[in-house]
Amino acid sequence: MRVNEPVTQNNVPVQSGANILSTTDRKGRITHVNEEFVEISGYSREELIGQPHNLLRHPDMPRLAFEDFWRTLEAGRSWMGLIKNRCKNGDHYWVKAFATPIRDANGEVTEYQSVRTAVADTYALKRAEQIYGHARANEPDKGKLSEAYRRPWRPSLVAYLVGAQAVPLIALLVMALMGAMPPVAGATLAGLIAVPIAVAIWCSKPYSALVKEASAIVDDPLAEAVFVGRHDGSARIRLAMMKVRTELDAVTKRLSDTSLAIGIAAGDAEDNTRQAASAMAKQSAEVEGVASASEEMSQTLQEISRNTTETADTAGEATKQGQEARQRMETTREAMNRLEGQIHRSTELVNTLAASGQEIEKVLTVINGIAEQTNLLALNASIEAARAGTAGRGFSVVAEEVRVLAARTQESTDEIRRIVATVQDSAEHATEAMAESHREAESTRALMVNTEDQLQELVAAAEAISSLTTQIASAVEEQTTVGAQMSQNISEISELAKAATGGADACVNRIGSVVEEVGRMRGLIQQFQQ
Repeated sequence: MRVNEPVTQNNVPVQSGANILSTTDRKGRITHVNEEFVEISGYSREELIGQPHNLLRHPDMPRLAFEDFWRTLEAGRSWMGLIKNRCKNGDHYWVKAFATPIRDANGEVTEYQSVRTAVADTYALKRAEQIYGHARANEPDKGKLSEAYRRPWRPSLVAYLVGAQAVPLIALLVMALMGAMPPVAGATLAGLIAVPIAVAIWCSKPYSALVKEASAIVDDPLAEAVFVGRHDGSARIRLAMMKVRTELDAVTKRLSDTSLAIGIAAGDAEDNTRQAASAMAKQSAEVEGVASASEEMSQTLQEISRNTTETADTAGEATKQGQEARQRMETTREAMNRLEGQIHRSTELVNTLAASGQEIEKVLTVINGIAEQTNLLALNASIEAARAGTAGRGFSVVAEEVRVLAARTQESTDEIRRIVATVQDSAEHATEAMAESHREAESTRALMVNTEDQLQELVAAAEAISSLTTQIASAVEEQTTVGAQMSQNISEISELAKAATGGADACVNRIGSVVEEVGRMRGLIQQFQQ
């Protein structure tokens, strides 16, 4: 047997009207305890649930008391007795315990219930201490079994009555046989004595039946010794009545504990349901707000879809224009290449022209020298013609004409030289201008190449924007569809939330009715307990 220590032998009084309740499974493991059980035991609820019930067994309790306890319960009957339980700190408390098996709908035992109350009979408590102490001292491992577990033989009430009437009858018969009394008188007295005996036998039949019925209710010699202090028919009747009252009290206390738990749960449920109803009402309002926002979002998505479509069209047009600009840029670049070639060729021609001017300058220099020589020769010829007189007059005219022609040739040569110089200056300026144009053309071509590359990048970016915009438009369209569906769902949720709010309000009212009914039931239980 389990020995729980420490033990202080300090008694903790149990308050009158206490309801110390617990349940165990079929193996004796604790499955439920009420608050009063937790309070008086000193253990927490977590320390008790799942533990064997002998955690509370006091070492002063005899082993055979618990053997009788479990034997009775396993036989499917209720057990009643006084028990000394140990607290966590070693103190103890005495209770009147009533344990009973609990069955399911199929009649199978699923758990054992024990309801403990204060011990009101101090004499019964003293007898229990004496009997348990004697039994503990004489357990099989310590000595002879206590006689308290055995019911001694005693004559029944009928035997007492018949015996009491039979003694005078036997005395009269002896006196009649010995001649001390006339036969008629003896017969008369015998008849007078026999009649009460018959009446006693007849009257004792209901009593015997009552004793038998009481024995059917409870047949426990130990309980008789503890609660009544005697072993006879009246003790069995008193014990049976006590057990019936205790059983009714146990039922009402279990109902009281259950109704208390139901009341607490119903109160909590009422509070929770009120909070839920309030939350549902708030949620309903929020859902309506969400529905409005969803509708606005759906309209916004439609607007975004339209804008995205327009953006996609614009991006496509930009792509098309960019491609056209790139093509024009390519054409311009090719024209610039041709222009650059023409400038190069023109520069070569101008350079050639400048070189020809230099050649002309050389020729003009020769011609000018010839003209000067011719002029000198003409002058000399004129002088010689003058010397010749009349004979040289014709030659003089020719010489003068030659001189004039030479002078005019020299003037023409100077004019040509000026023109050639002008042409050379213009050619030089043209060469410089064409060189500058060539440089500008090369710079322009480089810029055009760079611009063409940028246009290519712009076209690629525009194409990417167009593609992304198309995807965005598709996604926005899907979101618009989803938004419309969501708006519809939110509207349905709003309706359901309103219905749930109404249901929650109705549930609050019904739970309030349950709380009121539980309160009335507890009042009825208290009346039964009184």
